[in-house]
Amino acid sequence: MTNVGAAVSPGDVMETTMLGPMIGEHMPLWRDGEGVSYWRVHQPEVVRGCAGIGRIARTPVGERRFREAGMLHLHPTGRFGTLFLAARFRDPQGGVSGDAVELTRVDESTAKAAVSEDARSAFARWFGEMALAAAERGEVMVLETGGWQVPFAPYALTAVTRAPDGTWMSLLETSPVPFGVPVWSEQPQHGDNQTLAAPARRDTITVSGVLADLAVRSWDRHLLDLALTFGPGPSGPWRAEPSAPAPY
Repeated sequence: MTNVGAAVSPGDVMETTMLGPMIGEHMPLWRDGEGVSYWRVHQPEVVRGCAGIGRIARTPVGERRFREAGMLHLHPTGRFGTLFLAARFRDPQGGVSGDAVELTRVDESTAKAAVSEDARSAFARWFGEMALAAAERGEVMVLETGGWQVPFAPYALTAVTRAPDGTWMSLLETSPVPFGVPVWSEQPQHGDNQTLAAPARRDTITVSGVLADLAVRSWDRHLLDLALTFGPGPSGPWRAEPSAPAPY
């Protein structure tokens, strides 16, 4: 991360904004009292390099529930902006590092129409990598409705937890139940939610992105209506078991 201060000019006014997931080159932002707005990110690779992996500052959305947040500087016209992604923790010298990306505001229909199948597939892969990073930090990650007021459902939650026998399990829970959806429909269903479970390995954790995308397609929500929430997991940080040496 670079120094945030280098991109700030004297007199600039910034406001805290809640980040939604970047799909392709577009992302939603929620500003307190302003609702949601949609933006095209000029440097999407910068966001992909730091979002969702525990590096960006957070804002609370409930007890022990957090979303990533940035500082938005709006240009005078309101059509352009600079988003500052400050580091979650101070550096050894006590400073705050971070990155800045330039934004162009677009209307909702333009942003949502730009989400192609390729963009969805790329986000599903990214979701899986973020789920793995969350497991290694000992956190759960939830894809759910964006904004400050969050309904109970829909959601897709990923977690890695230790079973009573000590086995680490990778879990993906979703609500509502994605009836008729491939993979999900082949598994037992109970009540208003459904959980897929497998022994925790890198591949069983990262595949959660593909499985979550299948569930999300059954929701009455667009990907740009959603946000990622993080919180402490039930069993602490997960680490892959070392592979046994191959026999000679």
